[in-house]
Amino acid sequence: MVKGIIRNSLSKFHEQFHKAARSKTSSHEIALGMAVGIFIGFLPFLGFQFLIGLVAIFLFRINKITTLLGVFVTNPITIPPIFAFNYIVGKFIVGAPLTSSGNLLSINTLLENFKPLMIGSVVVGFVVAIIAYCIAFAVVKRIKRLHLKEKMKKSKIAKKVKSLKITKEVRKGLKKLKE
Repeated sequence: MVKGIIRNSLSKFHEQFHKAARSKTSSHEIALGMAVGIFIGFLPFLGFQFLIGLVAIFLFRINKITTLLGVFVTNPITIPPIFAFNYIVGKFIVGAPLTSSGNLLSINTLLENFKPLMIGSVVVGFVVAIIAYCIAFAVVKRIKRLHLKEKMKKSKIAKKVKSLKITKEVRKGLKKLKE
């Protein structure tokens, strides 16, 4: 069941990404949308990432589809490893030991652990966003190039078909003239 959900999600991601890539939107705008969305997805604001993504779309005039696709990099399956890694990176940057002290449900402990999580999330999110931009830009450029070649092929075929029709019509006209 989980495999089916993952396969279906990846299929929808692929479909929507290709839809964005074949649009008239620039490769930069599409890749930037993906990068910003992924950065937002790495932030520890569960439940608000989608809203933050919508605000970013209107503030930065970036691609809607790829921004929201990027936001959903964090989902119930990916949240634990991503946030655990972000937390470890944040603890390393802050210079604090990895052990947690106190009751995890106390406000003080939550606030104490939120700072390293936030710092780690921003740093890791920024690095991953830059990598995502580069990959998305290259992939979108390739998709746009292939899509253009496909359109050109269809256009050439259409012209050849039209010229064949004209040729046949001319032949028919010549036959009528001979009679």
